[in-house]
Amino acid sequence: MRIIGVDPGRDGALAMICGGAVRDVIDVPLLPDNSQVQVDGARLCAWIDINLPINIAVIENVQPMRG
Repeated sequence: MRIIGVDPGRDGALAMICGGAVRDVIDVPLLPDNSQVQVDGARLCAWIDINLPINIAVIENVQPMRG
């Protein structure tokens, strides 16, 4: 079974787990733009393509922290 875990956001990451072992981890790919944070969709799709097929995707439910 192949699982992708996603920690969304500017400082997020993606992980590929296969057979219960971590196979690959990357930071969320960002475009080199100093004015705003934008995900580099092409690089993200390329990473997903090389990790196909995917059985399950798990995305963190991000909620604000009170401080």
